[in-house]
Amino acid sequence: MPSLWDLVPSGVQSSGALDQARPLLQGLSGSDDGLQTDSDGIWHIHTATGTWPDPISFDPGSGGFGNGGALATRLGDPPHRVP
Repeated sequence: MPSLWDLVPSGVQSSGALDQARPLLQGLSGSDDGLQTDSDGIWHIHTATGTWPDPISFDPGSGGFGNGGALATRLGDPPHRVP
């Protein structure tokens, strides 16, 4: 299974926008669950799982993540629209 980072579009990977989250995304196994519609709109859903020896930390000042803990969550983002 690829890492969640591997599922991020290459243009976003190279933009630097997710540099602070990259270690966390690389530590998670990810799968693409496709599109899902709910009352908030249409979302592209990914399932991510991973295990670390310590709790996950987030620094709101820098936007950076630290490794830790066990995590299993569903992550979603609006699908990218291509003109």
